[in-house]
Amino acid sequence: MRTILSYLALTIAFAFLASGVVVSAFMDIYPEMELNILWLLLPVTLLFMAAVLIDIKFAIPRLLLTQKYFSYCLVIIGTSYGASIFAIFTEYIVRQIMDLPPRVTNIDSPWVFVDAFSDSMLLLLILLGIGARSLYIKWIEEADKERLIADRLKTYMNDVKQRLNPEFIVNAIKDISYNLHNQPSQVMDMIRKLSDYLRNQLYEIPSPSIPADFNGIRPDYSSLTNFLVSRKYRWIRHGIFQAILLIISFGTNFNAPDRPDFENKFGGFISMYLFLNILTYINVLWLSRRFKRHRSLKRYTTEVALLLLAVIVPLIITEIATYDLNPYDKQLPVVIMVVMTIGTLLTLFFFVGGTAAIIMHQDWILGKRRMMLLQAETVRQEYAFLKKQINPHFLFNVLNNVGILSIDEPAEASDMLAELQKLVEYQFAETNRDTTTLQREIDFLNSYLVLESTRIEPFSFEISADEGIGEVIVPTLLFIPFVENAVKHSSVVDSRRDVNISFACSKDNLIFRCENTFKVRHSKSSHPGGLGISNTLRRLNLLYGDDYSYSRRIADNHYIVELNIPRNND
Repeated sequence: MRTILSYLALTIAFAFLASGVVVSAFMDIYPEMELNILWLLLPVTLLFMAAVLIDIKFAIPRLLLTQKYFSYCLVIIGTSYGASIFAIFTEYIVRQIMDLPPRVTNIDSPWVFVDAFSDSMLLLLILLGIGARSLYIKWIEEADKERLIADRLKTYMNDVKQRLNPEFIVNAIKDISYNLHNQPSQVMDMIRKLSDYLRNQLYEIPSPSIPADFNGIRPDYSSLTNFLVSRKYRWIRHGIFQAILLIISFGTNFNAPDRPDFENKFGGFISMYLFLNILTYINVLWLSRRFKRHRSLKRYTTEVALLLLAVIVPLIITEIATYDLNPYDKQLPVVIMVVMTIGTLLTLFFFVGGTAAIIMHQDWILGKRRMMLLQAETVRQEYAFLKKQINPHFLFNVLNNVGILSIDEPAEASDMLAELQKLVEYQFAETNRDTTTLQREIDFLNSYLVLESTRIEPFSFEISADEGIGEVIVPTLLFIPFVENAVKHSSVVDSRRDVNISFACSKDNLIFRCENTFKVRHSKSSHPGGLGISNTLRRLNLLYGDDYSYSRRIADNHYIVELNIPRNND
């Protein structure tokens, strides 16, 4: 029912937008006062609605929502232009059928196509608006799905943590570490009991209730969202919009589609261009900024409506007062005046409403959608790491190595247990927070690499950091995917397998560098990385937008990753 009403409202609106051809036809037959020329509205309105149906039924589902943006733009430009050309030819044919004076005397004139292109811009904006609305609905659905998955994962992780009883595990690790020095004969038995406990708990943990394709490639609209909201594309967006305004305003140079009058109409062209810019930038530079401060959609809508009234009411009064008297010195019929006035009103409404919709869309992308996806991406990363750390193979490998070392190297076994305790405490406590200090993150990375060094031979690592940067605030688990990737893809070079990590700070930025030995011929890809890295980059985009940089390169048998993010001391 809502769809039917939407189509009905759009049809009525298009009927009034097509009123220009009716008014021009009426002026040609003014003495007879034949109001039946209002039937001219029908074919032109049907053409506009056909363009909308092409947009909704073909271009949006098959091109826009499948991320074929260039093809989508070409199709709707062609559709709106085609509809405008057909509207001119339809008017020409209908005038002949109704035996009315032709408005276009030279239908083959190239200016007909220029005028049609100018007229098509408003229809183009409407089709783009419909596409933006469809994309908005799709993104809402996807963001809701992401939020639902994040909620399920959060619940699942809380259940897992409760089931594993991290306090019991930490105390068991402490007891084993204590007995390494005091009662070494009991260590193996204590390790066996802890392993049995973990085995019973880990193998009985159910899978989370999430879609089967959770770890698959998800739709990524980052290229479009970056273009819509990124500051580096700001001037391109303004340039495209100015080009559209120039094309729309160019239409004021035409007395008829085949008869431009550049000498007498140039002032009208400049006035129209300035007028549309004033409307746009009052909204962009004032009303939208007020909205971002008070966050009231009702108030913003009211202010946009008042802007329209403030501009349109004087315009309507001026139009009515200055309607040209025809040669017979008679006023235009009220019906024609009303139709033309409503058409003008709707034209400006679509124009200003379109700019308001773009602003709202940008705000939503930067605001609610960004936060929903960021929360979901953070939970994904926590889940991915939890899944690895509660992997029985990883934990049993560590405990088995502790048992072996407890006989001949109790000090080293004790160090391993200390790092395992830190890892467990960080995973089960610190990751509940969105941010942590850099020092905690460094300690966590150190514990992870110490434990990895017990199962990889040869393997060495180093972590360095500038003085005084330990209290810098960073997102939790931000660096671990890069470090895991470095360990996984490291190669033995000259009998060494190294991973070196460094953190440095400038006045405004934190620089992370991760370097590992790497031989290209030993890898299937010269750019190792996977879902974990791509998810982390998506998280960085959501966190920092254009304010971070990421690079990777291979040099002298080393794979080097550098990440530069804004520094946060709060």
